[in-house]
Amino acid sequence: MHKNLIIGIVAIVGIVAGILFFSLQSAPVDEQANQNAPVKQNDQAAVVPGADSSNANIAVSEKPNTAKFEEYFDALYLAKIANNEVLNYSAIPQASLSFVVGRDQFCTVVEPKKIISAGTYASAIYNVNTKTYVKPKTVFPGTFDPMLNAGCGSIPAQVGKYEYKAYLGNTLVMVLPFEIK
Repeated sequence: MHKNLIIGIVAIVGIVAGILFFSLQSAPVDEQANQNAPVKQNDQAAVVPGADSSNANIAVSEKPNTAKFEEYFDALYLAKIANNEVLNYSAIPQASLSFVVGRDQFCTVVEPKKIISAGTYASAIYNVNTKTYVKPKTVFPGTFDPMLNAGCGSIPAQVGKYEYKAYLGNTLVMVLPFEIK
């Protein structure tokens, strides 16, 4: 029975990692509306997971709906593992705001409080310097169960400063600033 449990956990981890990787690579929802559409810059600040006290309140391009985030999520953050590593659910990587091309894998960690139906969660990656989307809003095709979900893949953009934007339906629920070096 113990062997079957381990096989089941490994299978679930592989499926979730594959789905998350697919969501980073899948087709955009509305390419014309999102691909190069600028987002109005404002002075909103976000408390960013993984940030030290000197940069915990970082200005972001738009304000997320924190009430909706609190309703649906226990955690949502970016993390990294080395290029040659495989994601290990017994040692989930810590939050990170900085990634190095050729050294790191880009990971997304999502821990919902309740089931998030297939086709509800979406993400986009926004270049804060050019004010364009380098990865348009893309719907995640799978369901998130109320447990730790994580997936890692290649770094999604070139050197620069970006924001990972998470949505539930059309509602922005989280903006995570990060840098690629």
